[in-house]
Amino acid sequence: YFLTHFGEIVKNDPSANFDSVRVDAVDNVDADLLNITAAYFRDVYGVDKNDLTANQHLSILEDWGHNDPLYVKDHGSDQLTMDDYMHRQLIWSLTKNPDNRSAMRRFMKYYLVDRAKDNTSDQAIPNYSFVRAHDSEVQTVIGDIVAKLYPDVKNSLAPSMEQLAAAFKVYDADMN
Repeated sequence: YFLTHFGEIVKNDPSANFDSVRVDAVDNVDADLLNITAAYFRDVYGVDKNDLTANQHLSILEDWGHNDPLYVKDHGSDQLTMDDYMHRQLIWSLTKNPDNRSAMRRFMKYYLVDRAKDNTSDQAIPNYSFVRAHDSEVQTVIGDIVAKLYPDVKNSLAPSMEQLAAAFKVYDADMN
């Protein structure tokens, strides 16, 4: 309630309210809280009524598990679940080096929703995906750099501070 009425509460300005929320790291959040959030958006904003009202107030879940979409569907699809199949395909088809890249045709085989068929909107689980977020894929890229710089490292995703600093020099130079 506070976030969706933030502007009204803080500055008496309804135009400064948040119209949607994103629950980060869903695996670390009690399912009851997710159900409460879904019920709030359903009861207050009618997100279960039609696509128009649903699109005006989104409850977005950063839920990486492949069972999470089925949980969301079983609880009424009142929140946007992440299509991690699509996310992984975006990563492997669009961001990897050409010698290690997946074929684009995999977009037609590796998905949560078959987007090649335009007759499944009533069966589709509402979802979203992205290529990269502030904390997604950066760890993997840094880990790959650490592994290349320090071939004997036991866990490139848990580098020492020295290894991390060296990897970020390479990463920052590439980003620049």
